[in-house]
Amino acid sequence: MKTYAITLYPEKKVIRLPEGSNLFEGLRRHDVYINNACGGGAKCGKCKIKLNQNKSVASSTPEETACLTPQDITTGYRLACCIEVQSQMELEIINPESQPGSQLIDNCLPSIIRNPAVKKILIDVSPDSLKNNTPYLERIEEAAGMPFHPSYLAENLSRIPLLLESTPTKLSAIGINRQLTLVEAGDTATACYSVALDIGTTMLDAALVDLQSGKQVDTLSVLNPQRAYGIDVLSRISSCQHSQSKLKKLQQLIIKEINTLLKQFAIRADISQEAIYQLAVVGNSTMLHIFAGVNPRTIGRTPYGPIFSKAQSLKPTDCQIEISSGAEVLLLPSISAYVGADIVAGMLASGLTGSALSTIFIDVGTNGEIVLFTGSELLATSCAAGPALEGMNIACGMPALPGAIEQVFLSPKLEFRTICGGQPQGLCGSAVIDLAAEMLRCGVVDKRGKFVNKEDLLAGNHAHLARQLDKIKGEPAFIIHQDAKRQIYLSQNDFRQIQLARGAICSAICVLLTQAKLKPCDIERFIIAGRFGKSIRAESFKQLGIISKSFNGQIDYVGNSARCGAVMVLLNTDYRLEAEKLRQRVSTVELSTYPEYERILMRCLMF
Repeated sequence: MKTYAITLYPEKKVIRLPEGSNLFEGLRRHDVYINNACGGGAKCGKCKIKLNQNKSVASSTPEETACLTPQDITTGYRLACCIEVQSQMELEIINPESQPGSQLIDNCLPSIIRNPAVKKILIDVSPDSLKNNTPYLERIEEAAGMPFHPSYLAENLSRIPLLLESTPTKLSAIGINRQLTLVEAGDTATACYSVALDIGTTMLDAALVDLQSGKQVDTLSVLNPQRAYGIDVLSRISSCQHSQSKLKKLQQLIIKEINTLLKQFAIRADISQEAIYQLAVVGNSTMLHIFAGVNPRTIGRTPYGPIFSKAQSLKPTDCQIEISSGAEVLLLPSISAYVGADIVAGMLASGLTGSALSTIFIDVGTNGEIVLFTGSELLATSCAAGPALEGMNIACGMPALPGAIEQVFLSPKLEFRTICGGQPQGLCGSAVIDLAAEMLRCGVVDKRGKFVNKEDLLAGNHAHLARQLDKIKGEPAFIIHQDAKRQIYLSQNDFRQIQLARGAICSAICVLLTQAKLKPCDIERFIIAGRFGKSIRAESFKQLGIISKSFNGQIDYVGNSARCGAVMVLLNTDYRLEAEKLRQRVSTVELSTYPEYERILMRCLMF
């Protein structure tokens, strides 16, 4: 079969794709991440590439014309999912979300008394003599004060003779939960690290922790490469429901990205990956199943049962994680098919049950999990919120990175602020929430979420905003910023995504309150978790109706509480037990079977 060289800039990476193949699918097969929200269905317009003077590519398709502006097409922008490979190509992939330097809220890690499950100590094994011929295995166990874990024994039996050749008396012993998992040559006891990892549907968030000092050394965030197979968990479940090869592919994608994160941590901290002895993993149930290589198909069909929900302890070799062979890969416990370990960790980190205040915990993400604490009971549910409120799956959305607009005001004049200053690149989650709230307050959209026309705005109290209304790609749009390089705007379709997310969250809260026989006025505290910029405003949540306008209680923004909860488990093993206790306390409410839920949702879609 004839193939063509495809050169990817700016890396100048070259891949070869068969003649007649789809460019998007080809890039995905070669593990080249390209932004998308529809899995290559030519609907979202996110898989933008820029062709470098290639005249042999067919003219733009109707789908591209609908998603791209005429200026885009003229300057060489195309959609990868609409291109058939017929020649060599040079192209640049447009992924504005993949820049480093996240500027997120990260403030919920409490003061922790260190008592990690991982212990690394220096031991002295007496030299062999006729008077002391006790087997070395027993000497090591006696000196360390703990036995070998049966699952790790075979590897150590082959290692010990080699270690004794180089350092016959001094060894470093690693124990996890009071069982030895590895011995190392010499004194390496000061190098003892672990990693907390939140596998989100959209993003991966990780933290490197020094177990000897108890300090969080570094954090990293990257896009989940599984997004190429759809933006939500149902898309991922559908991808591997009838195909073990697709499941394996999804697992390989996530493992490869995690190993890249681990390598970056090691380089940045100047340590060996072999000095990482525990990986604590949280995420929704589908993400954890795929990570472990377990098909999540049962999560996607009635009665929506996961294969596992209790904590799972794996060896790194079980899932090809590149850390110490004596390490533990710990999957924290989940609650149900759609309320995962990320929520258990979030409850732990936010101190949800630490006071008697009636509290609503909202994890604003793709899956929109909500927990209600009545002061004694815990009720939880999840809803299909989508990632719009975090700045994803909208035309000009991006993570909270330098250049992202993070705060917006429309009155008395249009003003915005970007992260780290400089030219605006797009809208992060806090800006999306701000802008949607301001558009409602100023009458740019009506109570049904529909954009008003210019004439109505000119006749009202915010006539200065009429000039910001325009049509982009055939639909109404509100333009925030425009320069020679880009337009930053919120379209009617974007606002519908926000409206759906807001409606899903509000309807879930309504159901939980009804189930607990409480009213909105009974709530004393809100805890909001999510990937937000640091300038998120309570007023915007109130204007959108997620929080009642009359609410005067406590509002806590806790950022990525899931990752913080995983760090807590790494630093003190008591939190591992507490996570299991929390899991058992929670009662879940399934919205799909809740009486008249559709009516409640439709009501909550109105502003």
